[in-house]
Amino acid sequence: ELDLDLSQLMEVITKKHFSDCCFYSEENFGEWEFPLLALDPLDGTREYIAGRPEWALSVGIFENEKFEGEGWITNPVTKEIFSTQTVKPF
Repeated sequence: ELDLDLSQLMEVITKKHFSDCCFYSEENFGEWEFPLLALDPLDGTREYIAGRPEWALSVGIFENEKFEGEGWITNPVTKEIFSTQTVKPF
């Protein structure tokens, strides 16, 4: 149920601070438009339940249907953050 709660919280935050973004979550999926904020609020549910530090929160912001944008994966337990950004051709 934590994943659903996190998804709902992130949807509220997205609508408040990024009102021009469509919100999409693995927990509450549907149609999408761009710009798009995509979320997996608890990637590794089994690991989280087992108490292992092998779970993460994954977020991506995409500008268009080519999925150009940025993405982040963070593990709150280990305090690791990974990010990526697509490179647009000249």
